[in-house]
Amino acid sequence: QVTDVDLPLTIKDVLNSYDNNIKSKNLSINLDLKDVIIKMNTDHAVHLVRNLIDNAIKYNVNEGFINIKLEKKSLTIADGGIGIDEEHQSRIFERFYRVDKGKSKELGGTGLGLAIVKHICSLYNFDISFKSKKNEGTIFTIDFKN
Repeated sequence: QVTDVDLPLTIKDVLNSYDNNIKSKNLSINLDLKDVIIKMNTDHAVHLVRNLIDNAIKYNVNEGFINIKLEKKSLTIADGGIGIDEEHQSRIFERFYRVDKGKSKELGGTGLGLAIVKHICSLYNFDISFKSKKNEGTIFTIDFKN
């Protein structure tokens, strides 16, 4: 069911649930969160944020960063991690697609996270885009269009 979701609170809750993972990699988290209430299913909002933050942590480097910026019309999650090779970029939203099969197994990935994110975005007519450079990190942006 669609309801009013407090996105800053959702983001903070998800980050709190990853506290140990964040500390173990000594990541710096930078938040710039406007008060944004969005109409969507609460579980969808949590899955959307959780999958993007999970990847930002998993594919980050020790002492890296995650910048999360929430504005009225968009959410941006940027990391200073390992990035995504250009040859894989067109396929990252495919179900079960993994950039690095060995690394994904070691990190416990299913290859579904970004497929779920893309599906949730399509349910709400959100646009999702990303920029990534190998060894420099990845930036995901969701435009809400509401």
